[in-house]
Amino acid sequence: MGRQVGGPAEAAHFPGEEVSMDVFEAIYTLRAIRRFKPDPVPDELVWKVLEAATKAPSGGNRQPWRFLVIRDPETKARIGQFYLEGWERFYGPNREQMLADPERAPIYRSADHLARHMGEVPVHHSLAGDHLRPRLLHLSGRPEPAAGRPRPGPGGRPHHPAPGAGA
Repeated sequence: MGRQVGGPAEAAHFPGEEVSMDVFEAIYTLRAIRRFKPDPVPDELVWKVLEAATKAPSGGNRQPWRFLVIRDPETKARIGQFYLEGWERFYGPNREQMLADPERAPIYRSADHLARHMGEVPVHHSLAGDHLRPRLLHLSGRPEPAAGRPRPGPGGRPHHPAPGAGA
């Protein structure tokens, strides 16, 4: 078991270290992170986060998700541009009003910073369920595997996870 820490902010000071925290404390103290360091994210940590994500419940234990990890700078820049265009379209017209409101201004500035720097984050994780697959935007230009096609397992045979096993 990892070292007990006082809260999420303290945990951020010990990258790679196992951390133990009460689940309710984690839920109630969670905050949005909109500013990211440029440091590379190790593959081990990416896999650990994705493995944890596979533990989320799904209806009928279908586990219909697919994960997309994006590290390519050009692709991340394109995602950042799409995000910024959407941000400007929906929130840009209210900029002055939001900045004039003392309660909303700090949140707006933080979200605006994220919109303007989304393409600079070290790694993007995207989640797409099977039902969303036909609507995915293919930024890589590579074809997507056919919907419903099981991934190959040992010996090239289709892999069908056992109930309760990760996707």
